[in-house]
Amino acid sequence: MSFKTRFSAIVVLMLASIVAFGQAVSGDLIGTVVDKSGAVVPNATVTAMNQATNVKSTTTTNNSGEYRFNNLAIGRYTVTASANSPWCK
Repeated sequence: MSFKTRFSAIVVLMLASIVAFGQAVSGDLIGTVVDKSGAVVPNATVTAMNQATNVKSTTTTNNSGEYRFNNLAIGRYTVTASANSPWCK
């Protein structure tokens, strides 16, 4: 095999590996939970349910009301949040 053929084969393999990374199979979902007044809601339970599979993932908001789901399968999700309110006892 000539140098030119080997070099071409190496370049093609390198380019093919770059293209393979472009195919996403998961993603992250981030957001902030706020109440009706616009105040952030810390320690809220947030659930993301995949509409196609009904698989649920749950997380809790931080002190700034922010949440993050990592590596969710690609798809459509229903996101719900709930929190205990000091006024509802």
